[in-house]
Amino acid sequence: MGKEHLIKIKDLAVLFTKYMYTWNHSEAFAQSKACFYEKSNPMDRFYFQIGKLVEKDDFILNFSSKASIKYLGKFDYIPSNTASPIVSSLLMEFLRENTNESFQEIPIKIIANDGSLSDYFLINIIKIIDAIDDSKSIKFQSSGTYQKIFYKSEADVGSFLARSKNSLSAVLVSSKLKEKKKKKKFKGLNF
Repeated sequence: MGKEHLIKIKDLAVLFTKYMYTWNHSEAFAQSKACFYEKSNPMDRFYFQIGKLVEKDDFILNFSSKASIKYLGKFDYIPSNTASPIVSSLLMEFLRENTNESFQEIPIKIIANDGSLSDYFLINIIKIIDAIDDSKSIKFQSSGTYQKIFYKSEADVGSFLARSKNSLSAVLVSSKLKEKKKKKKFKGLNF
């Protein structure tokens, strides 16, 4: 097994090996300026966590943010309340070129406090994998959610984005994709 790192995130301690990573936002992005899924959109915001394709491909999802266009435009990844990444066209191009068919790109419009942006995409992750090693991971008894997560090294095959079938909220990033990303300078993105 690879080198392990224990990282505490509030009440959640996650053990990362060299094999797989989770998609996170940069500390430089103010959470108060994240994008919020508009209720007028055609499906519930949690739909994007279940790994299913959206059948319609002729629509644009709407998001709102308290930030300015200038502020949002500084980032290639913008956090949202959907648990699915919102990415710039630059980052989307990188993902198209460097991942297998593990996601569906959906165009979005971000309504900022001084106008709107339309060169961003929501990534609907459709690849669901068996990635959590339940024999090593620890769950909270009261809620059944994970307190410590150990990922299976054998789940890290290829260059992909995925969700774990046992914990759909986290976006998993393969080690191969992480290595490819190191050569790029995307703003607002950590994994």
